[in-house]
Amino acid sequence: MMQGMPAVGRRRRRERRLEWPTLGLAFLIYAAFFLVTWYHALIPVWLMLPVGAVLVTLYGSLQHEVIHGHPTGSRRLNDLIGMAPFHLWLPYRLYKKCHLRHHNNDRLTDPLDDPESYYVPRGGWSALSRPTRTVLFVNQTLLGRLTVGVALAVVGLWRAEVRRLVVRGDRRNLGLWVEHAVLVALLLAYVVGVAGMPLWEYVLCFAFAGTSVSMIRSFDEHRPAESIGGRCTIVEAGAFFRLLFFNNNYHALHHLHPGVAWYNLPDLYRRQREAILAWNEGFLRKGYGEIFRRYLWRRRDHPAHPYA
Repeated sequence: MMQGMPAVGRRRRRERRLEWPTLGLAFLIYAAFFLVTWYHALIPVWLMLPVGAVLVTLYGSLQHEVIHGHPTGSRRLNDLIGMAPFHLWLPYRLYKKCHLRHHNNDRLTDPLDDPESYYVPRGGWSALSRPTRTVLFVNQTLLGRLTVGVALAVVGLWRAEVRRLVVRGDRRNLGLWVEHAVLVALLLAYVVGVAGMPLWEYVLCFAFAGTSVSMIRSFDEHRPAESIGGRCTIVEAGAFFRLLFFNNNYHALHHLHPGVAWYNLPDLYRRQREAILAWNEGFLRKGYGEIFRRYLWRRRDHPAHPYA
């Protein structure tokens, strides 16, 4: 909770039981996933690409909701709902650990402390090679983030985890990677072995495309700023993107009240709009179309963090 903002969410979190809107969407996402993969032969690849992207993006939004303690009062049950490795590359428990660290609002965007930062330390920028700097500049455009950014996210995470295990001898994450490998093997046994979908099609249409579309949301979520509020955006999106991202377009509001269920965020935003926009220093986008128009080809920011 930030100073000067209304206290919301703690009482709801203590009283939470079953959140039926979230449970209903979870059922529909899983059902759609199994139906689409089972009948994949009837769906041309050009259509499977957006279908798979939407399903995996929705599932990623569900995982985000689960990480914040929804939709039941049982952490174990919530984790079961969110553990399916539809993205292939990201273990759920590692995502959970990193994302909860990201909610240390004092360190938002800091490349040394925020695991979801897309910036590099200012002091290390000059030491980077020219090709590396070029790639990081490309990653600051929306088109670059949706393409090159996927590879950077995957390679960056895996490289950091290998260094943790091999170089530093830190085995604390080894168990979650073993668990993830087992879950991926089970998923692919169904998708490839039972449903008969080619592995390349799943990787392209689900894992890659789903990760890419999710980055539409995260691309402009945060910016470096001296104040905490000024680091978090509000995107007044249309119905499609609000549902796709489980209302996480109200991102400043989510950082203020991370325990509030996704379906309660729009009403809360309407009631607190002026206060929230004052807190986040007017960091407002009038829909994702504005972000596409601004940054599809143009660089959003310099990759070197101005304060870190």
